[in-house]
Amino acid sequence: MKRLVKKALYGVPLGISAGVFCLVIISAFIGGGKFYTCSTEVASVCGSEWLATVFQFLIFALVGMSFSLTSGIWKKQRWGIFWRTFVYYAVNLPAMVFLSWFNTMNADDMVAFFVYLLIYTVLFFNIWLFQYLFNKNKQKYLLDEF
Repeated sequence: MKRLVKKALYGVPLGISAGVFCLVIISAFIGGGKFYTCSTEVASVCGSEWLATVFQFLIFALVGMSFSLTSGIWKKQRWGIFWRTFVYYAVNLPAMVFLSWFNTMNADDMVAFFVYLLIYTVLFFNIWLFQYLFNKNKQKYLLDEF
């Protein structure tokens, strides 16, 4: 139990860091020189931009905890890479859906919600592809050494 709590707490700063990194990228493209910590719709629903930002940081922390706690899936050597990837993606998808929903709360259309999910899926696939190619080449070079 202590190990799980420790692992979950390791995910908190990573989740917040990844979330802030995304906010910086979003602000760079659509901010016009301003830093947006949350959308105006979310701020209006929460009552203030400060409260919306606090909620968003908490959600970033929960997403980081989710990814940290489920990272043990990659240690399942009996499972194939596709199955590990699918389980990891599916287990973390609810946290990402919640984050997407929160960031598009009270939006007129659901396009932004699906854009968040598409970004998550594309990034996840690219990371998986990089890991797959890295491990494939690593095994090839390890075999070549003998």
